[in-house]
Formats: sequence, structure tokens, C-alpha cells
Amino acid sequence: MMKYKDGVAKKNWTRVIEFLFPACLFTGNYVSLFLAFYGCFLFKNESQRIAVSAIFSAVIAVMVGIKFLAVLKKINVYDIIKLFIPLLIFLFPFFYGLLLHGIRKEIIWQLLQFILFAIPVFFVAVYIVKENKLKQLLLDLNWYGIGILPFGVFYILRFFTTSKVNTSYNEFGGLSYMTISYIFLIVFVVSVLNVIYIKKKFSKILQMFIIIVSWFTALYAGTRGGIVSFFSFIVIIFVSDFCLNHHRNIKPILALGLFMILTYVFSVKVWAPASSGPGRRLQNFLYDVRIYEQDSSKKLSGKKSGLKSEEIDIQAFYIQYCIQKDQNIEKSIKQLHENRDEKGKQLIFYETEEMEQEGKNYNFEIRRPALYKFAFEEFKKHPIIGNGAYYFQNKYDLNTGDIGYSFYPHNTVLELLCDFGLVGLVIFSAISLYLLVRLFVMSKQNKYLFCIVLFCISQIIKYMFSGGLYLSYHIFFSICFGVAYICLRKNDDQVMINA
Repeated sequence: MMKYKDGVAKKNWTRVIEFLFPACLFTGNYVSLFLAFYGCFLFKNESQRIAVSAIFSAVIAVMVGIKFLAVLKKINVYDIIKLFIPLLIFLFPFFYGLLLHGIRKEIIWQLLQFILFAIPVFFVAVYIVKENKLKQLLLDLNWYGIGILPFGVFYILRFFTTSKVNTSYNEFGGLSYMTISYIFLIVFVVSVLNVIYIKKKFSKILQMFIIIVSWFTALYAGTRGGIVSFFSFIVIIFVSDFCLNHHRNIKPILALGLFMILTYVFSVKVWAPASSGPGRRLQNFLYDVRIYEQDSSKKLSGKKSGLKSEEIDIQAFYIQYCIQKDQNIEKSIKQLHENRDEKGKQLIFYETEEMEQEGKNYNFEIRRPALYKFAFEEFKKHPIIGNGAYYFQNKYDLNTGDIGYSFYPHNTVLELLCDFGLVGLVIFSAISLYLLVRLFVMSKQNKYLFCIVLFCISQIIKYMFSGGLYLSYHIFFSICFGVAYICLRKNDDQVMINA
């Protein structure tokens, strides 16, 4: 009898830990949002919520790690070595960056974040594969979506009731509109997968409500990368279902896609006031590009050092100078404002005092087009092997005062090219493509695997618009999951081949 009770207690404890797995995939942001919304009276201070979130994440990491160690005993040594390869690959750039640039607080801080958030993701990937908990993970993720559903409703209502017109309105509890949008991307993806493929446990009406709330939350957050990620997921699930499931679920996918297109157009034209922060972003989807073009249209009729008199495009001249110099961007901008390089040489000869004043006061806004250009031009310097780990972030660090804050290209592929060149991109692409093909083949007879693969793809999309290379948690999870499934579920693959 005692043995039975101990077994039940152990089973219940295991289930508690398993329910914490989705929190790892939200990488601490879910906890911060949950505390900001539900715990507003207990945790009014943003720093308090960050501290609690970090402690909670650390506790989760330890608990998940304990379950991982228990599972590790069931795996042979050769598969263990294979499983740890992705972890070693993702850890390598941190130490390579420290070797190249010395002990920098930004790299140390990101390494600590990786240990706190990414390593538990590795544990989760191995555990759910070995213990065959794919379905359970999807269902538990859905409960997390239900947990923050009231916040989504509140956020949407606030869009229509607020009197604020600045862009900070769409932030909440210290979390940016971008973070909020990507939190609800996870909720949206999981709910869609549950409605179309799993069709169990949760009411379809509730699921549809979650889908609608998630979409409108992201829409009124005004995150353009988030909106593109939502639409991209619909395209991916459509193509995947058409190719692998013989278009059995095409109609609901098309209906959802049409609903999103219509509501987006209607929001831009009717619902989103142009004076609001997200309204401006929605109505001007290419906002960054247009601001960039406005800066580029400014001219200085000056004389560049050593050249004949000509009109100089300020944006282009600043960018060209910053790229050419292998030094921190702040130093380059300072030299341009002072009109002296490190040797004291004059950079621009102005024809009038007015032009000189304009040049000294000018400071281009570093938006995505400029970041993309920086990254691509830096890549061209050493296209084969790249410039080295953390090159871009080290050079284009603006020293805002925030610990560990650095600019990154807002496109993982460009940052990969800049830092590791074509070699890095080819290796990464080859590994990703191999894992993707193998998993899709194995998923033909396993709808839960199919859903997890689609979930992984949906989360990777956002790294084309935001997120740095070194803290790409969901890319890390996707690769770890793929390696784990291929290593530990070989029999599933063989059954598929025989079939």
C-alpha cells in the first residue's frame, strides 16, 4: 500500500514538472507578462517582476534538469554524445566571442541568459522525445494560452479606449509590443494546431476564441514582424498539409487565412486610428524603409576630403564611413560630428556654416534598412569565413547603459553571414534541411510530430525580423528536438520506411 502511494506521488510530481515545460518555450516572457497582469498589486515594480521571473526560470531549469538526468540513464552513450552536439555548437560562439573581444559584459550576460533559458529548452526537447510526450506538450501549451487569454482581451479593449497617441502605449508591464506579439504567436500556433489536427481535450469554440484574440492582440500591438510571422505560419501549414496530408484540412486553413487578411485590411482602413502608435505602424507597414529614405534624401553640398566639390548623401556617407572603420560605431559617429578622424584629418569641407551645423547635428536613425546594409556590407569584407563571433554586436554596440544591450541586424541569416560567412550559413542550412526532411518523412504517420515540426518552423520565422543569432532559443529548440527525435525514435523512422 505504501509502495502504491509512493508511486502515485512520484507520478503526480512528474506531471507537475512536465506542466512547467511550456514555460521554457516562452523563455521567461510568459511569467513576466503573467505577473504584470495578474500580480499588479504584488509586483508593481518592473524590476521586481524581472527578478521573480528570473528566479522562477532558474527553479524550472533545476527541476527540468533533474527529470532530464533521470531520462539520460535510459539512453546509450553513443546517442548521448549525438544529443550534446547541438548544445556544444551553440555554446561555442560565446567562448569564441570572449576570445576575440575579451571579457565583455554583453557577451557574459548573453551567456548567462543562454544557460538560464536555452539549456532547459534542450532538456525539454530530449525528455519529450524519449518519454513520447509530444501530445502532452501541445495540450499543456494550450493551457498556457488559456491562462493569458484575459490579458489578450484587455489589450484589445485598451486599443479602443486609450487616449494616448505615443508608441509606448502598446507596451505593457515593461514588456515591449514586440515581445507581447511573439508570446501570442505561440498561443495562436498551438491553438490552430489543436483545432485542425488534435481535436481533443479543448472546446473548439474556446480554441477559435483564443485564435481570434491572439491574432487581434498581435495586430493591435503593431509588430510588423509578428504580423508577417502569423501570415507566414498560415502559408506554411497550408503547404505542409497539402503536400503531406493530401489537402484534408485545406478549407479551415484557407478560411482562417481569409479572415486574417480581411481583418487586417479593415483594421488598417477603419479600426486603427492613424494617431495611435500601432495605427501608424499598421497604416505604414514600410515605416522603417520610408524613414530611412527620408534621412537619405538629406544632402550636404560639401567637399569630401581629397575629392572635388559634390553633394553628399548624409545617410550614405555616414554608413559608408562606419562600415569602412573597424571600430565601434559610436566612435565613428563622434569623428563625423567633430569632422576629424583618428589622425586629425578633416573628413568634410563644408561650403557654408549652415551646412556645417547640419552635418554636426545629424545622426541617422538606425532602423532595419540601415542594420541590413551594415550586416551585408560587413559580410562582403570576409564572405567565406565571416568576421568572427560577436563581430556585428561588438562593432555596432551603442552603449545605451542597459546591461548586455547590443544592436543586432534583426535578421538571423544576415548576422550569421556577417559573423560566420558562407561557411556558417551552408553548415546551418544543411543541418536544418536534413532535420526538416527527416522529420517530415517520419511525421506522415504521427500527427503530433507533424504539429511539433510546424510549431518549430513557425517560431523560426520571427528570427528573420527580430532576435539575435546567439539567443535564438526556438532555433536551438528546433535543432535539439530534431536531433533527439532522429536519434531516439529510429524505430519510428524504420516503420515509415517499411510502410
